[in-house]
Amino acid sequence: MKTQYPITAIVLTLNEEKNIERCLSSLAFVDEILVCDSGSIDNTENMVSLYPNAIFRKIQWKGYAQTKQEALEIAKNNWIIWLDADEKITKKSRKEIVEEVIINKYDILKIPRQTYFIDSFMYYGGWYPDYQMRIFKKDKARFDDSMVHESIVPVEGAAIKELYFPLKHYSFYTVDQYKAKQKKYAQLFAEDLIKRNKKPSFFKRFLSPVWAWLQSFIFKFGFLEGKNGLTIANGAAQYTYWKYQLYFEKKK
Repeated sequence: MKTQYPITAIVLTLNEEKNIERCLSSLAFVDEILVCDSGSIDNTENMVSLYPNAIFRKIQWKGYAQTKQEALEIAKNNWIIWLDADEKITKKSRKEIVEEVIINKYDILKIPRQTYFIDSFMYYGGWYPDYQMRIFKKDKARFDDSMVHESIVPVEGAAIKELYFPLKHYSFYTVDQYKAKQKKYAQLFAEDLIKRNKKPSFFKRFLSPVWAWLQSFIFKFGFLEGKNGLTIANGAAQYTYWKYQLYFEKKK
């Protein structure tokens, strides 16, 4: 049996049979995985049952951040890793994480994330290293209340370290999949603006998409990714336009 460490992983699922095996297999080194499922009708639950360190929990969806925070509160370990179902920890990143957990010098570990887009992993366009605060002590951080692009909020004085080896993100295999996810996130972002009573300016609505495209394709060297870099830049501009456009539509 492989050595397992006192770490709890949190994974949210909804019809993730295509991804969940890769994700859970990469977490064989932790002694608890909380799989929080919001209503899968595919084979996700059966696949999770094959992993002795995984606990399948049927939950009522309350948004990304709140759902993860509730899982955090029942985790048996202080060290936490949270992954999306389409992500995995590599062998090199696993070794690095375990070493830091054993040394126990830091409270939060920021790990680079590398995303697979259409046919290759991205290095430019602002998509790498894309540091994420994914490994942390639960008494040193909590999830924020954002509806989209949720993150953790460290307590004051928490010691943070950046890791070197990335986690892998198998997110987009087609352009249509990319556009659909951008539209979904734009919808959530618009709802979040309304919830927080924040009104974007007229200029932000129309100039921000242009800036998003320039940042992605020019200033962050997206052009070095070729056609994929252009697709990503176009998507960044479209997403930025959508999130403000949807805000004004909802406020009418």
